Amino acid sequence: MDARFGTELKVRRQFAELSLRELAELADISASGLSRLERGEMLPARGTLRRLCKVLDWPYAWAKRTVLDDITARAERRYE
Repeated sequence: MDARFGTELKVRRQFAELSLRELAELADISASGLSRLERGEMLPARGTLRRLCKVLDWPYAWAKRTVLDDITARAERRYE
């Protein structure tokens, strides 16, 4: 599964020196949900993405682009 968003999210979390649980609490999401995002098992809802961007000081447009790239990659694999 493509996880460009998840990889970028994890790198940014680690750069901010936040544990998974700390970021989950600050972004008001579950730690298990955040873990699934980082592993590329799911993609964030718009509100979740906005909260993560705010906490991590990550430009929303860039984060949204990575999510859209993952969606595109998944769709392309379906039609191979």
